[in-house]
Amino acid sequence: MNTDSRELARWAVRIHRALTRATHSPTNSLIEELNRLRHRTEALTPHSSLLRACRNRRWAHASDQVRRQIRNSLRELQYALSHCERAAITTVPQPHSLRLIYDELGQLFDEFDECNLDLRSGILSVVTDSVCLEGIALGSFRIEIQLGQLDVHDPVRWLRVIALEPNPPTSDDAVTHPHVRDEQLCTGDATNTIASALQEGRICDVFMMVRSILSTYNDSSPYVRLDHWDGRSCNDCGSLVDPEYSFYCEHCENDFCEDCTGYCRRCDESRCRGCLSDCAISAEASCDGCLGKCNRCRAAVCADCMDEETCHACLNGGNEETDPDETLYGPNGPKEQSQSGENDGQEQDQDQGTPADPVLPSPQAA
Repeated sequence: MNTDSRELARWAVRIHRALTRATHSPTNSLIEELNRLRHRTEALTPHSSLLRACRNRRWAHASDQVRRQIRNSLRELQYALSHCERAAITTVPQPHSLRLIYDELGQLFDEFDECNLDLRSGILSVVTDSVCLEGIALGSFRIEIQLGQLDVHDPVRWLRVIALEPNPPTSDDAVTHPHVRDEQLCTGDATNTIASALQEGRICDVFMMVRSILSTYNDSSPYVRLDHWDGRSCNDCGSLVDPEYSFYCEHCENDFCEDCTGYCRRCDESRCRGCLSDCAISAEASCDGCLGKCNRCRAAVCADCMDEETCHACLNGGNEETDPDETLYGPNGPKEQSQSGENDGQEQDQDQGTPADPVLPSPQAA
């Protein structure tokens, strides 16, 4: 793609000024990175207490969500450590060459069909071709360099990757690519290379390296694995399941994995474990529609273990449940009152009982 040379010169001047303004002393950069590292470390503290609470209360799904947050926090902590290391060894950069930036812009228009520099917002951007990884169409992406937030030591602060035809995984709408989350690219091992390219003014190389990352898949550190891209999250344990092997509970209207699903032994309807209850007699899983309550012991019992609204245990005398009326009223009137009167009479007899034998004086010595 060709463009006017004077337009390229205007772009080169604008980028050159942004890069020169972003250049600062390595000491200040190291102090700034150490502060960010401290904040990242402190952010892990609440995750520990949350994970402990999930373990104590046996919240499987919540525990999986917290572990996912911890993995993301640890990944960000690793980035902060690498930035600190890079800032510690960074020397004073050489002045940027305006001619080099001009040539890089010319090459940029040769590599990408769509390039744009918004002078008002200070954003230099290109658009990639449509990306497809392992049969999953992710669409095209717009790669942006925000000149107003330029920091040569951290691409995360000035680099944005925006999906133009987003196809996020079912488990996380913020992920638009296995290595892109919230429009931030996980540059991984290429972080230092990208930062050095920008620091040297090699603008086209920066965009080409980002495009290369978007065109490849690293299965060791994705935000969401491609084989889990179209998976459904189990509402109980939180695991991702292929749609063909997931189960839908019509009672609570949620998706579940095979391990968290059962069925009613009477009507054979599939239900999640939370929507099934065990019969108090046979201990077989049953849905609420196939369970009734015994009119004597009030236990939840299936129809096979109950006759005339009374469970077999009560019919066989296994549950000796006394009628409330029989407790309060006996054949001769209020039962508790008569028992209380008998007890009072017994206590009164004990108090009034047979008079104690008189104490005889001991014989005195003559």
